[in-house]
Amino acid sequence: MKISLRSMFCAPKDHVLIHWDLAQAESWIVAYLANEQNMKRSLKEGDIHLDTAAFALYFCEREAVTPVMRYMGKQSNHSLSYRMSANRWMQLINKRSDRPPHVTVTLGETKTYHKSWNTYYNLRGWWSEIEQQLSIDRILVTPYGRVRVFFEAWGDDLFKEGTAHVPQSTVADHFDGP
Repeated sequence: MKISLRSMFCAPKDHVLIHWDLAQAESWIVAYLANEQNMKRSLKEGDIHLDTAAFALYFCEREAVTPVMRYMGKQSNHSLSYRMSANRWMQLINKRSDRPPHVTVTLGETKTYHKSWNTYYNLRGWWSEIEQQLSIDRILVTPYGRVRVFFEAWGDDLFKEGTAHVPQSTVADHFDGP
C-alpha cells in the first residue's frame, strides 16, 4: 500500500500549508542565459511546452497539440536543455510510462525529436560559453553569486553537470534566498 509523503504533514491549528511553484522557472533562466528567442517568445506569450510540441517536435498548428504531445514537449524542454542524449531521454520517458499519460517511445523517435528540438532551440552558443568558462578555472557563478568549483573529469558528464547547475541553483536561490 502506497502512502503519500504529503499525508504525513499537517498544519497546526489556524495555519495552512502552501506549495510554491515558480512556473517554468528553469526554462526562463535557460532562455535568458542562452538568449534563445523562440524560448523567450513562448514563455512570454504562451505555453512553452505546447509551442515545443507544435513547432519543434510534431510540426503542427498549436490547436492540434494533444495532451500527450504537450507532455512530450514538456519532457523535451526539461531534458534536452541540459544536454540529455536521445538514448537517456528514451529511457527516462519509458521508465515513467506506468504513469499518466502512459507514453512510450522508441530510440528512433527520441533521436528524431532530439534533432528537431536542437534545431528549433539553439542553445549551442550557451553550451559553448559554459565549456569555455569551465576550461578556464572549472568555476561557474550563478546570477545570485553562488560559486561552484567542478571536479568531474573533463568531458560530457562535466558539461551536463555545469549546464544544469546555473539554472537549477538560480531557481533554488531565488526561492530560498542566497
